[in-house]
Amino acid sequence: MINIDVKHIAISVMLFVSMKEIFNGIDIINLDGGLVNIFLEWGFSTKGVISLGIITIMGGVLLLIPYTFVWANCLIASKSFLVVFLYLLDSNIKAAFWEFPLLFLIVVMIYFKYPFSKQYKIIKILSCS
Repeated sequence: MINIDVKHIAISVMLFVSMKEIFNGIDIINLDGGLVNIFLEWGFSTKGVISLGIITIMGGVLLLIPYTFVWANCLIASKSFLVVFLYLLDSNIKAAFWEFPLLFLIVVMIYFKYPFSKQYKIIKILSCS
């Protein structure tokens, strides 16, 4: 019998998404990176882009707090949906599909709940050998 503790996988996914959001937010606030240029091409002002960077950092930080875990996931998902819809309005379907892995990770994180809680789900898989 193999015991797979999904808790460790969920913790690493949560930390990955959190750090990704924090670093992306810092890049957006500093007006670095390709996403900033795309937002400016879509008609966002620099203040709007900076506020989007602040919201991105807030989502990454709130993800680490147990009571705001679901709200942070909703915030990150809504930002990702905004990017997807703007790409689709720009008829850039290929770039819109690059956001779906992050949305999938958010759904997985919400399903498995906050990984540091005591009610965490553990999956046991029977091995055939």
